[in-house]
Amino acid sequence: MGRSQPKESVEGVRYEVGSAEEVAGRVIPGTDAVVAALSPRGDMAGRLVEVYAELARVCAEAGARYLQVGGFSSLRPAAGEPRFVEGELAEQHRAEAMEGARRAHRAHRVSGEVALFDAEGGSNISGADFADAVVDEIERPAHHREHIGVAY
Repeated sequence: MGRSQPKESVEGVRYEVGSAEEVAGRVIPGTDAVVAALSPRGDMAGRLVEVYAELARVCAEAGARYLQVGGFSSLRPAAGEPRFVEGELAEQHRAEAMEGARRAHRAHRVSGEVALFDAEGGSNISGADFADAVVDEIERPAHHREHIGVAY
């Protein structure tokens, strides 16, 4: 679903266009799982928490699994430390990160809310591995109402 039709369609994909709430009402009933990955930009600025709560409610009523994708800044560098968003963050990213962190991700390393880092200090995941992690969680639910991180 999206706010506009994509420039290039992918064969076999059904596109639903409209506000998150409108599309949710049409699509969620009868769905097995919903992956919500919204951004607090444009007409969603200041509304992300409210919209995610509505999506979660509609999913619960429909019996659909609900997975919500957030950003790296909602994780912590170590247990007991502030989330990245609560530390130093470029001003142009702060409002979006703060809104995204208000609501509370598996490749193949899964953590709780503490970020995973490799030996070089990186914390990355490819799009394909991230998609696999999301599908793994849908097919084999291992985290209920948990904030998790995924990396490499």
